[in-house]
Amino acid sequence: MESSLPPADEPPHFMVFPLEVRQQIYAELLCSFGEPKKDPETAEEDANMRRIDQVGSLAQTAILRTNRQIYEEAKEVMLKQNRFVRIFTYDIKALTLPGPIIVYTTDPDNDPIVEQFRWAVMSYTIMDNGDGGTQLQQSTTNFIILAKDLGAFLRALVGPENNYPTLPTGTEHKIVLHDPFRLSVDPSYDTLEVQKRLLQPFRDHFRGFTDVKIEGNVDNELAQTVLAEVSNEDMPDPQMFIRDVVYLMDEGYVYLGNNIFFKASQAWIRVDLKLKRLKAGKLWQRVKEEFGVVFRDRLADLCCTLLGHMAQQNVAEMQIASNMEEADAEMLSQKYSEVRRLGSLALSAGTLYEGHWQPSAAQRGHIMFRAAKAARFAGDIVTAAIFIHGALMDQPNDASFMQEATEIKSRE
Repeated sequence: MESSLPPADEPPHFMVFPLEVRQQIYAELLCSFGEPKKDPETAEEDANMRRIDQVGSLAQTAILRTNRQIYEEAKEVMLKQNRFVRIFTYDIKALTLPGPIIVYTTDPDNDPIVEQFRWAVMSYTIMDNGDGGTQLQQSTTNFIILAKDLGAFLRALVGPENNYPTLPTGTEHKIVLHDPFRLSVDPSYDTLEVQKRLLQPFRDHFRGFTDVKIEGNVDNELAQTVLAEVSNEDMPDPQMFIRDVVYLMDEGYVYLGNNIFFKASQAWIRVDLKLKRLKAGKLWQRVKEEFGVVFRDRLADLCCTLLGHMAQQNVAEMQIASNMEEADAEMLSQKYSEVRRLGSLALSAGTLYEGHWQPSAAQRGHIMFRAAKAARFAGDIVTAAIFIHGALMDQPNDASFMQEATEIKSRE
């Protein structure tokens, strides 16, 4: 973040401008970090990709190397007006980090730039609590973002973009507020209001989080209020919950029927997260007791249907790929394995949701039918024959099953 001081050469003509004008120029150059214009046709796909704007690589930071006086003036504007937030993640896989990432390192032992940065208004640490529920990637990732982007970061962290069902109950969070410029000693500076703004994104996006600490330069009453809010979680309305799940699945199925796989996947992920987060959340025991086994069996049935839709999409993608002149054997093999994995999970949905649900003959048949098609596309004809035989045992008169059996037989 802080480059070596520039040589003390002669002041450029720029210095004839009043300090207020120079500060406005510094702010324009160093407090936006070149937000790119978005193409509306690709914005949705781009939103799911990490974008890293390392501040040192941006052209506008060249002004910091003009001379010593400009360096000091510009650095003060950049540090004070940007309001940087340091984020440390331990054993947490962050797939989507919206907004510009000012500094980023996955090797903090050899590159301690984030840890050594002294001008952040907040440090936020996220750590897996060791229960094995979260998705692991590397041991540590450190980065710096702007305070104005913290809300977007937290929204993505808890949302379907990152798909962490156990995030509220399987991770530890520590928020530390700093006053690096000692602004709180200024009587005209509304310290409490600034603290409220910094903590507001957590109040907006966190619910049911069981292990959160707030420390540092923060009003104790405010900290306790925020902790109570992020820990609180309202019981779902069972009918509305089911309705929302069905709506999202129907939406995804329409996209799947039109081969709009990206949007179908987005719908599946949203449903999957909604179901899993309920099961992994702090309210699950109350849900079990108050809503009963009928509700849990309905969840299991919806889970089976969802996994079936996801498997069907994989099969559809395999069919398209297998018709290409040069089929991607590795991709077909991966999707074949995924179809089998999804089928196995679908059959065990009753156990997952701790109810009495068992798949119907039609559900078992379709699970094996999809596995048979996937096996055929992957070139595993022997296993395909076994799967389609099982499917026909459950649904002997299904025309599509019989057609698939004929197709497999012709390849034996």
